[in-house]
Amino acid sequence: MKYNIIIADDLSDEAIDLLRQSGQNIYFGLEELPNADALIVRSTKVTKNLIDQAPQLKIIARAGVGMDTIDEIYAHSKNIFTANAPGGNADNAAETTIGLMLGMAHNIVKAHSLLYHQKKWERNTTQGFELKGKTLGIIGCGNVGSRVAKISLALGMNIMIYDPYITQYPENTIAVSELTDLLPKCDLLTLHVPLTIETYHMISEKELSLLPFQACIVNASRGAVVNEADLIQALNSRHIKSAALDVFETEPLSTDSPLFDIENIILLPHLGGASIEARNRVSIMAAEAVLDFLNNLSE
Repeated sequence: MKYNIIIADDLSDEAIDLLRQSGQNIYFGLEELPNADALIVRSTKVTKNLIDQAPQLKIIARAGVGMDTIDEIYAHSKNIFTANAPGGNADNAAETTIGLMLGMAHNIVKAHSLLYHQKKWERNTTQGFELKGKTLGIIGCGNVGSRVAKISLALGMNIMIYDPYITQYPENTIAVSELTDLLPKCDLLTLHVPLTIETYHMISEKELSLLPFQACIVNASRGAVVNEADLIQALNSRHIKSAALDVFETEPLSTDSPLFDIENIILLPHLGGASIEARNRVSIMAAEAVLDFLNNLSE
């Protein structure tokens, strides 16, 4: 039996070839949604309304890790299976995090901008600090957080981890059971958690105030994990030395966002899962999840 697979967003060529070779019916865009058996998305938001347009839908697969763009509760109530690509972009996200840490520590973005755009040879005003010997606090030690921990250890950092959902941690790291035990000891803080009810705004005014004066923050997980308004206030007061954000509460970031008015910040357009390799991996993983599911239906 042939099934109808809808590809709503761009996938890698290798993933598309895999789907075509399966012999299933492949459609691009949402025009055939009413006849869809399977739906593959990357950035398309799968809402209740969209799901209702696909009465025979059996599986939704996301070529990515986070599932906050899919109404999973409603999908599951309709007996629709959901799948993602766990770990598919972990290397990319970890490297992006480390890059942002280095960028903040050594004022790379500011120094480049002054020299390239203003022809200013500024060394004193862009003096940075070394990561070696600093304490990095990691919230979430899954596929990405564990990689960040290992790379940071190689840079000579001290690593503390808060993750109430795991029992095994990378070697030579310190695990804490409460977030309040982690925050006061961090020179830098990185976040690697999915967006859930529990993690929404988990870093807000109270948590920011617990960080040491002039601590730095990197968020390459999900924007709404951090309360942007509270972060802006902490940055403007200089309690937080600098922040590097690859994700935002609303994406794309609005052109009138107050984040653009802050000097001590690095902003990226959600590049943590956008490398060539990561895009190919998550595309293939989503395609394989769909094909495996449909093959099992046929057996």
